Amino acid sequence: MQQIVLASASPRRKMLMNKLNIPYIVDAADIDEECYKESNPHKLVKLLSLKKAEAVAHKYNNSIIIGADTVVALKKTILGKPKNKKHALKMLKLLSNKKHFVITGYTILNTKSNAQHTESLCSNVYFKDLSTKEIVEYINSGEPMDKAGAYAIQGAGRRLINKYEGDLNTIIGLPLENIRKQLSEYAE
Repeated sequence: MQQIVLASASPRRKMLMNKLNIPYIVDAADIDEECYKESNPHKLVKLLSLKKAEAVAHKYNNSIIIGADTVVALKKTILGKPKNKKHALKMLKLLSNKKHFVITGYTILNTKSNAQHTESLCSNVYFKDLSTKEIVEYINSGEPMDKAGAYAIQGAGRRLINKYEGDLNTIIGLPLENIRKQLSEYAE
């Protein structure tokens, strides 16, 4: 099997990759996500996952590179990571008592064959009706500050959620079953 490289510094993606029980290394992509403007969330996460994978691919001759990106979308508004606590408060107030979409895009690049697969998947998340006090307490925990949409479904943020529809791993940031299938197709 070729070396697998996760082009992400996300602890959540590392946690998910560990569930695959396959050896991999981490080489976090360093791209400026802000310079990529795209209003369609599916196109945005696919573009960013591709750019992340490409950013590290040139370092590896015979490897499989995995890049990923996740956004939260409420109607036509894309919510990335909050810039500060005030921004997190605004995001969580927007999401309160509403259904929104969590979209994760991933790219798998095979640097030996130049094969590439890019895809996006979507799940629905329904928030509870949250009070400002509940939101502020959650923000003060520090958890939302590096998360798309300012919450983590796998952490204390699960208390904000009524229910979800779709794949939990996709919401967390890496659709494992799709990646497992793709990796098996690339196996030598």
